[in-house]
Amino acid sequence: MADGNAVTTMTFDDAGAFSKALSKSNVVCMQTSSGILKFGLTIVRLPELELHLTSMPVGACIALGDTAHDSVSFHVGLSVGRSLNLMGTSAGTNCFAAYARGGELAIRAESGARLAYIVPNCKSMPELHELLSKDVGLSKARQSYRGNIEISELVSLKALLDEIAHIIEFSPALLDRRATARNLSQSLLVQTFSVARKQVATSTPVGGSQRSHVQIVTRVHDYLRQCPTEPVYVLDLCRVVGVSQPTLFRAFRQTLGIGPKEYLQIRRLHLSRQRLLQPDHTVSVHDVAYDLGFWHLGRFSRAYRAMFGETPSNTLRRRLRSQRCL
Repeated sequence: MADGNAVTTMTFDDAGAFSKALSKSNVVCMQTSSGILKFGLTIVRLPELELHLTSMPVGACIALGDTAHDSVSFHVGLSVGRSLNLMGTSAGTNCFAAYARGGELAIRAESGARLAYIVPNCKSMPELHELLSKDVGLSKARQSYRGNIEISELVSLKALLDEIAHIIEFSPALLDRRATARNLSQSLLVQTFSVARKQVATSTPVGGSQRSHVQIVTRVHDYLRQCPTEPVYVLDLCRVVGVSQPTLFRAFRQTLGIGPKEYLQIRRLHLSRQRLLQPDHTVSVHDVAYDLGFWHLGRFSRAYRAMFGETPSNTLRRRLRSQRCL
């Protein structure tokens, strides 16, 4: 790797911008905490895989969507404590999640969360793909495995990921040397396979014969993607997904730690922010609020400011100033 582009490091203070930077997964990420939000994302491109190292030093967020569609992939929780939740399970020091191509993804993260996402090249180690794709008749959800496992291979995998993070911080040029990059890539593939093989052998796939909480939330996500700019409400979701309000509430609480009503309120606030930041000179705060179902402008402004640390009017003025400077 001599092109000098092995490592790309980015920082974000906006959940939507962070979502768009994820090159392998298709997720919608939304801020759930009030005020300041910070993300760190480092993408490492090695000869036979891509590695995403994500950190959240400040704030809290939720993410829903699909994993890589062209490859199996894996999440390794690197946090200490309970700052991270994967697929409805607290991602402590022993958390590992394995996904078939396009597997369902649900994450809740709070300040201090750290996460590694490993995406092998589809031609590298065909055993990995066979391991997670052997039951081709199963749904995506049943091909996602997650849980806390205590095995020595996971300790070794996390130690290797920590070494890579250390190289990125102090000697990133090493990753532009083909021999070094290939050695790290091979080591990461071998150790990931060792952990994945035990995970699949000892864990129950997400889903099963009955609809799981993660599947319900993912079906909600799929529906919301069909109406990306429209407000949606709890009864809409119950009708589309075909579950009762208590079942929907339990699914959201278990998977994301918040109720569906709160989730949809957060979504509407994020949609309003997207509208206010669009390069449209005709947009106004009250039009945005009314179009997204906020009938009380004062309450809308207070909720918006509590979430993003500024009023909707300030967001609009800031965007107009930046446009005039172009």
